[in-house]
Formats: sequence, C-alpha cells, structure tokens
Amino acid sequence: RGVELRRVEYVPVETPSDAYGSQGHWPDPLPPLKEALQLRPGQNVPMWVAISAPRSQTPGLYRGEIEILQGSRRVAGVPLVVRVLDFTLPAEPTVETAYGVSPERRYFGPVSDAQFRRIHDLTMQLCARYRISPYYPHRGANFRYTFEGDPPRAVLDFSAFDSAMTRYLDGLHFTTFNVGGLPAELDGHKRGTPEYERLFRDVFGRVQEHLRERGWLRKAYWYWVDEPPISQYDDVKKGMALLKRACPDIRRLLTCNQEDAPVPEFYGLVNLWVPILDRYNPDLAHARQKLGETVWWYVCTGPKAPYPNNFIDHPAVNHRIRFWMLDRYGVDGSLYWSITYWRQSPWEQAMSVSPSGGNWGNGDGRLLYPPRRTIPNEPVVEAPVPSIRLECLRDGLEDVELLHALRRSGDAESLQLVQRAENALVPTLTCFEQNPALLQGWRLVVGRVAETVR
Repeated sequence: RGVELRRVEYVPVETPSDAYGSQGHWPDPLPPLKEALQLRPGQNVPMWVAISAPRSQTPGLYRGEIEILQGSRRVAGVPLVVRVLDFTLPAEPTVETAYGVSPERRYFGPVSDAQFRRIHDLTMQLCARYRISPYYPHRGANFRYTFEGDPPRAVLDFSAFDSAMTRYLDGLHFTTFNVGGLPAELDGHKRGTPEYERLFRDVFGRVQEHLRERGWLRKAYWYWVDEPPISQYDDVKKGMALLKRACPDIRRLLTCNQEDAPVPEFYGLVNLWVPILDRYNPDLAHARQKLGETVWWYVCTGPKAPYPNNFIDHPAVNHRIRFWMLDRYGVDGSLYWSITYWRQSPWEQAMSVSPSGGNWGNGDGRLLYPPRRTIPNEPVVEAPVPSIRLECLRDGLEDVELLHALRRSGDAESLQLVQRAENALVPTLTCFEQNPALLQGWRLVVGRVAETVR
C-alpha cells in the first residue's frame, strides 16, 4: 500500500537543449511495472520506487524491503527506510498552477468517444496526484449558450460543466481553470461592435455570477491571448478592457515575453501577470501584488541556460529548484504551455520540434508520454506515462508547502531558517545549487521544523 514501482526508460538526445545538456540516452519515462521483467545477464535495469503516505498515516519511521524473485526463488532484497513527517500536505495546493494537458487521441489506438472520455478522467487524476492543474479540466463539458428572442438573449446550460467541475475543482482540488478564448463573433456580430459587447456581457456576466454561486470564481481566469508582440498591444488592451467591463471578477491573464513584466502599459487591465522567467521583474511584480494582483511565471522553449527549465537534458535538480525560487521571490504560481505536445513520438525523439521545423528543446511541452511506444492497433484505456521531470516538479511543489507553513507560522526562527535555506540554494534565478544532496538536506531540515509549527 502506497508503494509504486516503475521502470526507468531512456530517450535519445541527439542535439543538446543548451549548455546544461549533452548527447546521449537520458532517463525520463516512468512506465508502470505490470509484469515480471526478462533480464539479460550483466544488464542494469533501473527502477523508480515511489512511496506515498495517506493523510491518516501515523508519523514515524517505517522499514520494509523490496524482494527480487526469480520465479519463486528469492535472489536479493533491497531494504527501505521511510520517515513519515508529522505534517499533512493541504488537499488543495497552495501554489496555483496552469498546465496545458491535451493528449492526442491517436496514441491510444481506436478508442471510442466513451473510452476517450475515460482517458481524459484518468489523465485528470494523474494531474491531481502530481499537484498540477490543467487549463481545461472540463474539456468536452463546457457550459453552452444560445441566443433566443428579439432582441436576442442568452440561454445558458451549465449541466455538463457543473458535473465536470464538481469532480475536478471540488473533488480533485484543482487550483485554477481557463474560462476560454474571446469568440470572434456572437450571433453573427463581430467582436468590436456594440451588439457583440451587449451579447458578450449577457453571456459572461452570467457565467461570472454562476461561478460565484458555485464557489469557483477565485479559480477562474481568462487566458485568451499568448505572448503578444508589442505591435499587438493595442488590440490586447481592447480585449482586456472588454473583459473588465463584462466580467470584472474573473482574472485577466497575460503571458509576457517581450519586455520586463509586469508591463506598465497594461496596468489597470491585466491582474494576473505571467512573465517568462527571464523577464520577471521582482520590483514591478511586488508592486502589483501589493495592489491585490497575482503574479505567476513560466518557462517554455526558453529561457535556456543559465536558467533552470524543464528540458530532459537538464540536471534533475533544475526541475525542482525553480519552486524554491518561486517561494523566495513571492511568486504565486507556475504556468507551462503543454505537458502532452506529441507532434512527434516523445518515446523516439527527445527534441520537441516546432510546426515550422525548429528545435524547441528536449522534452519541451512533454512531461507525459503516450502509454505505448508505438501507436497501438487496439484501444488502450490508460493514463499517459509520467516522467522523472514531473516527479521532480511535484517534489518542488511539495517543498513549497513546507516553506509556506513556516512562513505562515510567523515564528522568527522558522522565518530565519527559510531565509538561510533559500540564500544557500537559490541566491538568484541564474545562480543556484546544483548538488541534489544539499537540496535534500535543506528539505529534511525544513520538514522537521514544519512538524513543530502549527
């Protein structure tokens, strides 16, 4: 109970992502161990052992053993010692996340619509176990609206939406979701016309109030434009102004990669700022947070070394330590554009390739793998395969819960401990500890202190 064995698989890195990377076979996919392995003499086969404690587990030291059998004959044993801390992670993560999750159907074989809906639900459960929230947990179950009457009025149907969100927001404790994009037209009226705005206010003003009634409003955001170039700023401001007039209590998100952010040109319009990591400006960010606004950050195809990113050929510590940076700078959340970018099979090609053929980075947009190495001929109704990088991200998110607990305590010694740990591990965004043993050491110290803080 609470022990999961996975096999460590490798992917070929032919072109390094950046200065951190190198050619070779890198470990990353973690497919479940479903049956006995057939091993050749002299072959090393790494295994990933994941141990989780239920919320009701009594704190203390636990000992066990993994037995290695050949048939029914024991050939070796691996001792396990696990310490369960007297600290329970909150069911709903403290750090907000927004990750793109949209597995390609073809990688699951000839599945029916019902089977693919089941795959979606299994994928959502997987995301919850790793404490990340998808853009669209309600994929395929959004609210619907039509227009009736003269003048037209919106008729909304929330039945499928409410069913999905009750499961995912209330049941799986996702922290956020994307309301969606801005429609190009409504009932034949193009965006920018007075009638479009009247209809838009009618629909989404009522959506806002429905979310408020269900207790989901604080988790909602509008993410309708991505990384706009400076030449599009005027159009973006018009869209943000429309959202502010129509549904002012749904947060308006903007990803920024053109200049240091938060960007003053959007002050008063945007209230959920998401700069790319190397464009994050702590002074600007803290000023907006003091006004009640939210600041996340993100990585994608960049920034590259010396910044930490999610690339396969980065040291594993890079994937985790970014969340210690997040706590140090007081950042509220983390966004990642996709974890299922399977344009090419990630099993066979580590490098993520753009639609135009450019190299984005090894594993960029791919923290999950299809359930099989090749496209199956029979339906496969399973969740995607997680990765070592996703394990490290989850560890980082759990680390932050401990750090936040010490901060909330207000205890002077606890606050000094957090400061010492972060000074040692993450002096800056480009100067950070690369020795995982030191990170683990600080994690243990912080965890033991968190046991004593209530």
